[in-house]
Amino acid sequence: MDEMVYREEYVKDLYQRLATGIGVFDVKGDTLELRFLNDGYYKMLGSDRSRREQYFGKGTLLAIHPEDREELWKEVRASIAEHRICRLTCRICRDDGSYSWMGIQANHMPVGNGIERFYASYVDLDAQKAAERAREEARQNV
Repeated sequence: MDEMVYREEYVKDLYQRLATGIGVFDVKGDTLELRFLNDGYYKMLGSDRSRREQYFGKGTLLAIHPEDREELWKEVRASIAEHRICRLTCRICRDDGSYSWMGIQANHMPVGNGIERFYASYVDLDAQKAAERAREEARQNV
C-alpha cells in the first residue's frame, strides 16, 4: 500500500473512532456553517447523521440552545480577533428536544474569501453539570 494512502486511511479511521466529537465549521461575517462532524459527536448525542441533517450548512445554530447563541458568537469573534483557541460551554439539542451540555474547544485559521475555518473538539459535560447542580442544591438545603 502506498505510504500516503495508508496515512490518509489511518487518519480517517482515527477521527471517526475517537470517543470524543470532532467538527469543522466555517465562519464568515454573521454566518456559522457546519461542514463535518465525526461519529463520536453523534454517539454522544445518541443520534446519527441522517437524523441531524437539518443542522448542516446554515442551520448550524439551530442545534444550539437559544440562550447560548449570543455567548457562542462572542467567544467565536473574540477568538478570531485575539488569534486564540475558542473555548465555550453550551447546550446542544438532542433528537428528543432535550439538551446536552458540551464543552467545545476549537482552533481556527483563515481559508480565504473572508472565511475562518474552525476545527473543534466536543466533550460531553452532562455528568459534570448534574454534579454541579446537585452540589448547589445541597448547599441551598443546608
